[in-house]
Amino acid sequence: MVLYVPEIEAATSVRDMADADDAARELIAELTGLDAASISCDIRLGRPGGGPVGPAEMP
Repeated sequence: MVLYVPEIEAATSVRDMADADDAARELIAELTGLDAASISCDIRLGRPGGGPVGPAEMP
């Protein structure tokens, strides 16, 4: 699964959703220099830009 952080336009990947929060926090900390403990994440399933999840529907 790819985690995209739109505020810093960066992405990382995880194999299990349980690891998503830590992976996103570590990515943000590495790229911004912030303390990882001070970062909170709101992780949602979807596509960048708010597109639908899953295959496109046929008309």
